[in-house]
Amino acid sequence: MFAYFKQVIEEKLASLQLETVPAESATSMNISKKFLGVLQLSFEVKYMDKDTKLAKKRNKIKALQERMNVLYHNVNVLKDQNFDDRVALATAYYNIGLEYVTSTDIDDLETALDCLSSCLELLKGKMFDRKAILTSIGALNELHSISEKFEKKKDNEFLNTAMLLYHTYTNKDNYPDPIHVANLVGIKEKESNPKIILNSLHHTTLQDLGRQYLIRSQDKREFVIYTHSLLNNQMVEMIYGKTKYDDKCLYIALTLFDLSRYFLANDLFTEAKSRIAIGDY
Repeated sequence: MFAYFKQVIEEKLASLQLETVPAESATSMNISKKFLGVLQLSFEVKYMDKDTKLAKKRNKIKALQERMNVLYHNVNVLKDQNFDDRVALATAYYNIGLEYVTSTDIDDLETALDCLSSCLELLKGKMFDRKAILTSIGALNELHSISEKFEKKKDNEFLNTAMLLYHTYTNKDNYPDPIHVANLVGIKEKESNPKIILNSLHHTTLQDLGRQYLIRSQDKREFVIYTHSLLNNQMVEMIYGKTKYDDKCLYIALTLFDLSRYFLANDLFTEAKSRIAIGDY
């Protein structure tokens, strides 16, 4: 299953590498001065020198969070707040959340949870917007990581939402290029192509969902349906297209065997048998 997901994403990334990177400079964002300031500072924190003392870094983060929280309160009061300001503040919360999400300290994880939750609250109802899609999926993936550490029962809620966001956004052939906010504010990151970033985030979603599925497959209906859709599309291409039969066949077969777990766990023995038979064929 994991090899199959990797192969699907790698094929997409290879094709995207050949595309011209969209000229995002032609796309403007009308960000207010105060919101732009905290956004830029959040990137400074994100890329602060690794040799910087932890105490100094934490003090800078704390001061920044205080400024962000004031703006967040104002946004909640002013319901008609400029959407670009919301995106800027949400991205700042996402950047700060990333600073804490890998920690094992409970207080740090609580801070990450608060930041990422605030991020998504700011984007509520607008997650499908091209300015918000990358931050939304990234925040959902990280919230899942935190929920695992807290051992919360709804362990696949965030991942299902992230999967649905990606699928809905990319379901059309000519879906709009996502906007990578860092590019628009002059921040150079390791990867700048927004479509590559989108698919890399999606790979993380699928990998984490796959791990959850292998632990407990019975309640992973959405994941099974989505994986079936991927398999069907690829098998159609292999049968009617010019795609050669190579390692893909093995990956598809192993994934079908894995999917049979869901049907067996739900006493759907005929459906399980058909997946095993197709995989064996």
